[in-house]
Amino acid sequence: MNDIRINPSDSESLSLDFIDALLEGGEKQCPKCGKIKPAGEFYKEIRRSGGRSGWCKECARNAMRNRNYDRYHEDSGLYRETALVASKRYYRCMKTPSCPRAGALGADLVVFACEVCGKEFRRLKSKVDYTYALRGTLPRFCSRECRIASTRKDYISPYARKIERIKKEVGA
Repeated sequence: MNDIRINPSDSESLSLDFIDALLEGGEKQCPKCGKIKPAGEFYKEIRRSGGRSGWCKECARNAMRNRNYDRYHEDSGLYRETALVASKRYYRCMKTPSCPRAGALGADLVVFACEVCGKEFRRLKSKVDYTYALRGTLPRFCSRECRIASTRKDYISPYARKIERIKKEVGA
């Protein structure tokens, strides 16, 4: 057995990764960079047979940075542009009641009329059913602006408008 001495004043020799590496007895070669490193330089992964990840921590971090850079930075253009275009197209189609692609891929849509502006808007039937079962409410407004407008003091609900109209017709 190897005679290994641990210095209590040295914080690096007492780190958990270092002690794990000693207990596992090992060094491992990273297939990405090709360097042989102690087992503490590899992330723990209990699903793997050796209990450590395949790549060293440095290579894994670099790969994650590159993947996130491609995903979220505008100048990479790889992922972000296609996702933005698709989401804009989807929301534009959802807002237009006459769009034929809105029910594509088996989506069941329900059409409602906004209480404030009277515009027709769509919601997914599954979401409408879920919120009705959970809260007991149906969608009433086409947008956030209309919902906020309904809370203003000078706002008159459509029902109140109908009652006023009927009173004018009967009284006149």
